[in-house]
Amino acid sequence: MLTKTNSWLRAGALTVLGLGLAYGAQSFTEKEEVKPTSTTKVTTTVWRFIGTNSSEILQASKWEQGPSGDPSCQNDPLQPLPCQYTVTDQTIADSDELMEYFEATYPSNTADEVRDHADSQKPETL
Repeated sequence: MLTKTNSWLRAGALTVLGLGLAYGAQSFTEKEEVKPTSTTKVTTTVWRFIGTNSSEILQASKWEQGPSGDPSCQNDPLQPLPCQYTVTDQTIADSDELMEYFEATYPSNTADEVRDHADSQKPETL
C-alpha cells in the first residue's frame, strides 16, 4: 500500500513540475510584436454660407471658409438656407472648388441637397 501512495504522489509531483516547466518555457519564447494601427488624418474643411436667399446657395461668392458665428443657425432642416457645411476627406481650397464639390456630390438637385446636408440651417433674410 505504501508503493501506491508513493507512485500517486510521484505522478502528481511530476505533472505539476511539467506544467511549471511548460509555463516557464512559454515566457521565454518570442512573442509576436504588436504593431500599432496606422492612423489616417482626416481632412476637414468647414464653410459658412453668407447669402440671404435660396438663389445664392450655388454662388461661390456667398461661401467663406470657417465656422459660422450666426446666432440664427439651427439644426432645423425646415429652414431654407444652409448655414454651415463641413467637407470631410477632401481638400477644398476655395469657394469655386466648393461649388464643383457640391455639383459632383449632389448632381440632381444641388441647392436643396446642400441645404439638407448642411451641418445647420438658417432662415432667409430680406
